[in-house]
Amino acid sequence: MTTTKPITPDHIFEMTGASAPSLAPDGDTLVITKQTIRRETMETISVLMISQRSVTGQFTEFTELTSGPSDSVPVFSPDGRTIAFARKAENGHKQLWIISVSGGPAKQLTQLENGLVDTLESGPQFDWSPDSGKLAFIAEVNGDESTDVRVVNRIRYRHDFRGWIGDTFRQLFTITVSTGEVRQVTTGEGDAITPRWAPDGTRIAYISDALAERDYTNHEAAFVVNPSGGEPEDWSGGLPYVWSIAWSPDSTKLASVGCHDPEMWDPRSAWMYILEPGAQARQVTDGEYTPVRECGLNWRADSLVYIGARWGQYYVRLLNPETEVEKTIAGGSVQYDSLTIEANGRSAVVIEQSPTTYADVCHIELDSGNRTVIASDNSEYFTNHRPAKLEKFVLKRRGLEIESRVLFPPEFDSSKQYPMILDIHGGPNGRFADNFDPVQQVMTSAGYIVLAVNPRGSSTYGPEFTKSVLGDWGGEDFLDIMAAVDKLSGKPYVDPDRLAVHGFSYGGFMSSWIIGHDTRFKAALVGAMCANLHSMYGTSDIGTSFGELNWGGIYTEARDKFLDHSPITYAPNVDTPVLLLHGEDDFRCPIEQSEQYFVALRRLGKEVEFVRFPNSSHTFRKSGHPKMRIEYFTRVLSWLDKYV
Repeated sequence: MTTTKPITPDHIFEMTGASAPSLAPDGDTLVITKQTIRRETMETISVLMISQRSVTGQFTEFTELTSGPSDSVPVFSPDGRTIAFARKAENGHKQLWIISVSGGPAKQLTQLENGLVDTLESGPQFDWSPDSGKLAFIAEVNGDESTDVRVVNRIRYRHDFRGWIGDTFRQLFTITVSTGEVRQVTTGEGDAITPRWAPDGTRIAYISDALAERDYTNHEAAFVVNPSGGEPEDWSGGLPYVWSIAWSPDSTKLASVGCHDPEMWDPRSAWMYILEPGAQARQVTDGEYTPVRECGLNWRADSLVYIGARWGQYYVRLLNPETEVEKTIAGGSVQYDSLTIEANGRSAVVIEQSPTTYADVCHIELDSGNRTVIASDNSEYFTNHRPAKLEKFVLKRRGLEIESRVLFPPEFDSSKQYPMILDIHGGPNGRFADNFDPVQQVMTSAGYIVLAVNPRGSSTYGPEFTKSVLGDWGGEDFLDIMAAVDKLSGKPYVDPDRLAVHGFSYGGFMSSWIIGHDTRFKAALVGAMCANLHSMYGTSDIGTSFGELNWGGIYTEARDKFLDHSPITYAPNVDTPVLLLHGEDDFRCPIEQSEQYFVALRRLGKEVEFVRFPNSSHTFRKSGHPKMRIEYFTRVLSWLDKYV
């Protein structure tokens, strides 16, 4: 048998990323974003790659359309001649650029003070007009900062990866491609995202939190406005949450990924709706498959094309919005990261990953479901670095089925005993999926079995399953996890004396909660933790909108409950050596949470180490500076080696 190398923290230099595919309207040209990290400079390089369909109907090998170093989010014009994309300038701000599909020099369109907003949370943040003459886009508009001090007048005055926002709001703009003329379309207090130009060119739809309750909720609505400006019209039809939108081909309706339940805060649990002016939102899915907002929505003549997730597996789905008949086209045992379709809706391209693949570019015929891999840049890496083997098991607790994933070391031998790491996802409405999880793969390559549980509160298992964690952090969710630990640690190949626990965000909350209530773990790795819900309510950028739903109300009315459900309350019970890992610029789970927990444990004489990651927000493990990401992996492995 061929000997393979372990998957180490250095995998970030050896693997290639792919994202944001865009198919030309005729389906014959495809552009994607390709990302690599240079080991010697720690620089992330992002370029646009292009592929053409050959006379045999197959896509050719990708070639560079742009040279980067920071190009992303390509979007074809409706006439198929031009590609708009985002390019980062030396000051770090992104601007809107265009390039001909035939190549040649790119042209910069915008000179925005704060740069282009290009988050992919609900699809590209710019869109072409149907005549290919204009682009709608989102940019930040500064408030009055005429003094040297910062004045706070609202609860939402900072944001995790945006930092200080004060009176800055994201507004909708248009730009005329031929002249460069820019027009601001929206004003007022609220952040606009996801502009979508109507097929008839008369209106632009977008999502905004410009609502009376925006300071203490996370509610968002769908608005429609004339491209020349004017008063926006709310098309949300009573929905408190709208997360993704797409126009019907006749420009009379919107499809929306959203939620009708005010308690379902997290977009990872969602339904599909049809929105029309002056009408109540019409729900057209039953919640069994959760539409994945990051992958966007596409409306072809007779059906909606979307990515739906169920039990941690992803599927390409077709939905007829009139008959509400759905069918699965492709998927299962994979995760899709994005989706694009050609104008006539015959085929789609997805970015796909699984436990044994990463960032594959796949073409899918929507009528037949036939799937073709266009590019698999990491196949050689997986040939030389064998990933973990994945198995699953389900147990029943208090009327619910709790699914767990188990990842085994590549050279696993059931006649031997192995240390086991319990890994806990964020959220609590996150979910472990059938994907390539770098943290888990690095752990298994180092010789550990990894247990990844989706306890109640996880998404893709139905809305009631997701909601059952509200007001009960550390209650039944904790017992779900420990029941899975009991089941797996009883296997002969697991050494019950060599157990560790790892988690990040809500996973950091739960890992610290566990060691305050159970002493069997020999090491704890606690990332971006929630230690004290009482103080986090007032310091997190989502302390009110998220905390009141998840922790049981306004803290002045629920202080005892907040403290009862805070891991710091149980610090005296901790006997496990604890490694705290936290980004210093984290506003989601502020670093003061780890600071409090560190002081509490140290003052009690416990074994604890605190690692602070400078210039790092809550998302630094996935999108932060490569040096910080390497440090995270390395310190986790070192702590495990020392204590497990």
